[in-house]
This record gives sequence, C-alpha cells and structure tokens, in this order.
Amino acid sequence: MDKKIITLLVILALAASNPAAGASVKGKVKDIGANYWKSGDLLSEEMLDAGRSVILLAAGYSFLIEATSDLASNITGHILRNPPVYSEGFRGMIGFFIGLIQPFYIIAIILTAFYIMFVSDSYVQRSRAKSMLAKLVVGLIITSFSLPLLWAFFGMSEAVTASILSQGMVDRAVEEYNAALWSSYKLLVFSLVLSNLQFANQFLKNLPKAAPPDGAGDTVNVEAFKNFVKTAKIKGDLRRSIPPLLLFGMLFVGMYMLISIRYVMVMIWALMFPLMVFFLSFNATRRIGRTMMEQTLLWTVLQTFYAITFTAVGAALTITPPHMYNAYAIQYSGSFEGVPQLLFHFSFFTGVACMVLYLGPIVLFNLFQKLFPP
Repeated sequence: MDKKIITLLVILALAASNPAAGASVKGKVKDIGANYWKSGDLLSEEMLDAGRSVILLAAGYSFLIEATSDLASNITGHILRNPPVYSEGFRGMIGFFIGLIQPFYIIAIILTAFYIMFVSDSYVQRSRAKSMLAKLVVGLIITSFSLPLLWAFFGMSEAVTASILSQGMVDRAVEEYNAALWSSYKLLVFSLVLSNLQFANQFLKNLPKAAPPDGAGDTVNVEAFKNFVKTAKIKGDLRRSIPPLLLFGMLFVGMYMLISIRYVMVMIWALMFPLMVFFLSFNATRRIGRTMMEQTLLWTVLQTFYAITFTAVGAALTITPPHMYNAYAIQYSGSFEGVPQLLFHFSFFTGVACMVLYLGPIVLFNLFQKLFPP
C-alpha cells in the first residue's frame, strides 16, 4: 500500500480517536491531499490498490455487522429450517421422481403376480414371490405418500430440535461466536497497521507531543505512539496479514456454510426419497436403499446435533468462572492511550467454543452413522 495513503490513515485514526486532535492535523491532511492531486498520484496503480483495499475492508465491516446481527437474532430459525415439502417447486420435483418410478413398480407387480400364478411350481419359490409382491405393493403405497411422510419426519425432527433450543443456552454460544468474529476482524486490522507503520514514521514528527484534552479530560499520548513506531522498526509486509484474513474468512463463512450444506443435503435426499423406497423393495438393490435411508435420516437429524452442540457450548460458557475465562486468554495491552479499539483480547474458551460449534455436529454425525447395522 502506498506510503502517503498509510500516512493519511494514521493521521485520520489519530484524529478520530480524539476530536480535539483533529484540528491540529486538518491542515496536514489538506496538504497531502493537494499534493496527491497535483502530482497525479490519485490515478496511480498504488492508489488504486489502496482504494480497493479500503473498499474491501469497509465491505468486510459492513458484512460483519449484518452477519453478527443475523446470527444473534435468527440462529434458531436457521437451525430449524427444513425444505418446504408442500411448496410448488418441491412438489413438482418429487412428483417427477414419483411419476418416473411408479411405472416400474406396476410392471414389477404384474410380472411377479404372473410368476406366482403361471410359472412357479415350487412352494418355496411361490412363498418368496408372494413376499416380493407384498414388498412391491407396500413400496408403491409409500412412494405415493412421499410428501406427507417427509412432512411428518421433518416435523418430528424440528419438534425435538426446538425443544433442545428452548433451554436458553444458544444465545450465549452465539454471543461467543460473534465475539470471535470481531476479535478476528480487529486482529486483521491490527496486522495491516503493523505491516505499514514504518511508512508513517516520517510524518509523525510533525504531530504535537500530546493532543489537547477532550471533554472527559483524556489526552492522546502521541509521543508514545511515535516512540513505538521509531523503536519497533517493523518492516512492512502485507503478506503477514494473510493468516488473520484467513481466520476472519473462515469464521465469517463457517457457520453459514455448515447450515447451508445441511439444508442442501436434506433437500437432495428428500427429493430422492421415492428412489430410496424403490431400491429398498428389491433384494439386489436393498443395500443401496439402506445407505440412502441412513443418509436421509442423518442429514435431517443433523439439526438436532446442531441444537445439542449449541446448548452444550452455551452451558459450558455460562458456568465457566469469569476469572478463569479472562486468565486463559491472549491479550495485548500497549501504551496507546486514546486508541482503545486497537486493544486485543481473545480467550482460549472463545477459540474452543468455535471449534466445538464446527466439529461437534460432525462428531455426532459420525457417531450415529456407526450405530446403524452394516
């Protein structure tokens, strides 16, 4: 990022931290802007890159506000959401599969009945054929009632999940997750600032040692900030911001990705419900049908696993002693008076909570998958 842009950002940050300091640097900002305009650097590639970076950072902040607000208000609804069984689109798609499978059922029933009446002479073979005929008839009936069966199954899963979520611990888990989102964003901003502090060093000497006090009597210790930049000798390298960026991105999309994957998978298996019943009706394809049934059950009940995980995490965080929560933490406390937003505090319990929210449902999914007979 261009040195002059970094200078502008540092000066604006200092001015924003104390309104009284803004008057002392207003002229400096005006001079730098005028020089940029005269030199034509406003159209330089470095300036364009800086503009893109600022827009990206502002967009990330805006999305973060929306995401944290949405999770705090609507996480229960997101977890309970299942495919709309009686919507026009869903009925049309599942009707297509039912219409595709029913002719095969009818042909199989006719052939089996013909075999029983005219071909088979053995009592054992006739008995097996009659059993197959019964399975085909039951399969045809179940396939025809796919929509109400799916609605009832989704309703039971939602009822159990809602009962677990009603315990009141979900809000505490979401609060911790949102705190992790904000901490990762602060870490990203802090890493960008540290990567470019050396560029601002030449301009800090023009600032006063301490800005005038504000209405509360506080001052901005500019001298301490200048000394830090001068002695730290931090070399600018924006690549150091990649790990915080990846952390922020993972946390930002993680929860929505988990919920979205589950919803899409439930939709897929629900649409293939008639095909699953059809495969279960024949001995040759029963193993495929059983696998499809297991996946349908597990992906549907995954919302219950989400509820269990959120409730467990919320309960654990609620009973954790505050002194223990604050002691097991990574935190930064520097001498930047008047710039409190740069202070960083990240409890290990926050990190563990995020990991459990991600991995807990997956662990329960695999555990229940092993309970099914081979």
